[in-house]
Amino acid sequence: MAEAEHGLPSTWGLSQFHTMDNVIPYLRIQKCSDAGGCFSDTYKNMDGTPNTNLVDIDTSSSFPKFRLSNGVTLFTSHVNKDCIYPVPNNKSCLWIRVDLNADNPPNAQGVDLFGFYVTNEGVFPLDDSGHYGPVYCSKSRANYGNSSGINCAYIIMQQGNMDYLHP
Repeated sequence: MAEAEHGLPSTWGLSQFHTMDNVIPYLRIQKCSDAGGCFSDTYKNMDGTPNTNLVDIDTSSSFPKFRLSNGVTLFTSHVNKDCIYPVPNNKSCLWIRVDLNADNPPNAQGVDLFGFYVTNEGVFPLDDSGHYGPVYCSKSRANYGNSSGINCAYIIMQQGNMDYLHP
């Protein structure tokens, strides 16, 4: 709907704080404040280690944040108004991180936090481009640090389950 009314995302004039302006009218949404209450203050990687990239999301003014009427929260990052952000495929306009249960535990990538990216062709789960590979959705790959669990949405869509949580 947003594309039919406003054109391709590359024409939206995306910026760090205007990532969802053309989409919000089509969602039952409330904007989260920087005072907190939408996201956890800390997130974990799939191996249980702290994710040092996802700290203070809830109170940071660096990320536009929203809560859907069903309690799902999301924030945007990696914005490129020309839709040529290099990861994962040189055509990403922005990333959307989705927390299925807001600030409730477990607050872990690949468990209740998932990543997607927006292009002029649509919204895709991180890693349909093959950039990260299946090893980034593995509890046993601690050496992948803050990327551990980053592409599990893709694995779920391919396999139809979350069996990767129980190897």
